[in-house]
Amino acid sequence: MKCPRCRKGHVFVKKNPYAFRDSLKMPDFCSVCGQDFKIEPGFYIGALWTSFQRM
Repeated sequence: MKCPRCRKGHVFVKKNPYAFRDSLKMPDFCSVCGQDFKIEPGFYIGALWTSFQRM
């Protein structure tokens, strides 16, 4: 539940994994290193396109 770049900042807003209300809410950026947590537009299109060709 830490930032993949710096391993210090939190990925989720709530630190308690058992607080189910808004438990998957994420900030836009890491508070320590500034890593962008937002997924770019079309992120899943490439995976969909490559897996569809195998069918």
